[in-house]
Amino acid sequence: SYLGGRSIVDLGKVLKTKRDKVYIALKDNFFSEDDYVNGRFDKIDEWLKVLNTDYVDFFMFNRHDERSSSDPRIKDWFEKLKAMGKIRYAGHTDHDKNLKACGAALESGMFSLLNPVLNMNALSVLEEVLRKAHEKKTGVMAMKTMGGQESLEQQCIYLKKLLANPAVTTIVKGIGSFEMFDAYKKAAGEVLTSQEQMQLYRYANANRSRICG
Repeated sequence: SYLGGRSIVDLGKVLKTKRDKVYIALKDNFFSEDDYVNGRFDKIDEWLKVLNTDYVDFFMFNRHDERSSSDPRIKDWFEKLKAMGKIRYAGHTDHDKNLKACGAALESGMFSLLNPVLNMNALSVLEEVLRKAHEKKTGVMAMKTMGGQESLEQQCIYLKKLLANPAVTTIVKGIGSFEMFDAYKKAAGEVLTSQEQMQLYRYANANRSRICG
């Protein structure tokens, strides 16, 4: 559904020559509950064909609450898909504003990768979950990270803070211009300074209601 379906098509064009240089994470939105229950997994072949690959590295189970995030059937479904050679690892993604789904997914022990919302407020709320994820060597791919960060400068500072967290493996971020790409690339190679840390703190206090929204 991203960019009207163009996103996965464009990625597939790149993968024709770059497959061995990237890790692919594919959400399971195209599977219904009925597909899972009845073991109908052939739909994944359609998306693998578009991606020009035989498998994806991470198959992301899209679950948005505590109960579904720790559903024991996920392990069985994952094992079946893995045995078919279609996927390598199970991941979990959610948009749970209460941030409990991420914790439940981690505690279930079924996932190698977590994909939580990690804006400034969520980073604070999920501090203990992130610490445990790092201990368990579970990857964290942060998304929707820049909520409340208005300027490109502010975004780059927060990017440094995220990447300084040992639990954060990488982030998902749309890039809208070459200027943004260059700024993010530069920031990713820099260390967060104490002055920038204070700037983030002051910004968070002044914009708490917007960041928490």
